[in-house]
Amino acid sequence: MSNLDYLVGKNVDIHKTGPGLFSGKILDVKSDYLVIKSKNDEIYYINLYHIHKIVEDDTRVSPPSDNTKEFFEANNFSSLLKNLTGQKICFNNGPEGFTGIIKEVDRDFLKCEEKGKTSCIFIFHIRCFKTSIPKQDSPKIID
Repeated sequence: MSNLDYLVGKNVDIHKTGPGLFSGKILDVKSDYLVIKSKNDEIYYINLYHIHKIVEDDTRVSPPSDNTKEFFEANNFSSLLKNLTGQKICFNNGPEGFTGIIKEVDRDFLKCEEKGKTSCIFIFHIRCFKTSIPKQDSPKIID
């Protein structure tokens, strides 16, 4: 799915499984996920397997980018989650959404802790997630 690279820098609406859609600017496209910056400046990582349709929105113009990396990256979705071990993450927005700290990531699932309870989540069922990078800190670029 790397042929979606042409969308980097474009404003889009992303229709995915589950409630709602994402509107914003695509920051990066990887082998099985993409990164989008929403209208309210939140960074989302979206699993490509849960995307139904991407619609370019030529009516919106984004302010010029300052070319600073403001997101995490890895070669694939599973590696990205593994690199975020210890981080607090908001998974799958909507009624199925939850927040927790990633404790462990295996090939097919991750363990996440929230309020003293540990959950095992199969990675395939993670449609999207967001994490925040403190404004005062430089973003961490993870390979």
